[in-house]
Amino acid sequence: MAAFSGSVPGQVLLALGQTIVVVCVCFDMVRALSVPRSHRRYLASTVFRTLAAPAMG
Repeated sequence: MAAFSGSVPGQVLLALGQTIVVVCVCFDMVRALSVPRSHRRYLASTVFRTLAAPAMG
């Protein structure tokens, strides 16, 4: 496992996972700060729900 994390594919997967987590946090913040029942909040909720499962897994 340690050898995989040091390889190029391992680093790419790690960076991709971290990017998904950051995007989830940003969209969760937009969702929390947006007006209820607005289009912006709907989009943020949709993106958050779509990316939350891969970010947790």
